Amino acid sequence: MEKIKFVMTDTDTQVSAVCRRALEAKGIAVTVCEKNGTKALETLLAVHPQAVLLDLDAITVKQRYEAQNTSSTHTTFFVTGAFQSEEMEQELLDSGFSFFFVKPFDESVLVSRVLKAAGN
Repeated sequence: MEKIKFVMTDTDTQVSAVCRRALEAKGIAVTVCEKNGTKALETLLAVHPQAVLLDLDAITVKQRYEAQNTSSTHTTFFVTGAFQSEEMEQELLDSGFSFFFVKPFDESVLVSRVLKAAGN
């Protein structure tokens, strides 16, 4: 069985490390990329992950990825941010994001959402 591929932008060195350990403990292949829209898009196009966690201009990165992605892999998008507003969350959901993680968040919830997104 092929490993689940997950990409996340580096939200914070410590947070990224905790998330990586939790995800890898479940057999998920984790790629952490620079918190930069161009680098994130390049990484997504190279990896074709089943799930993504973005902490940047998420809507733009998601739209560009979907426009350029030629892979048959379905990708579920999550986003994280330091604050929550109903308007912003609704815009993200309307744009096709599956979940908004408010910082700080529990890495076990992230693991559960990634496994669910990959159909496990």
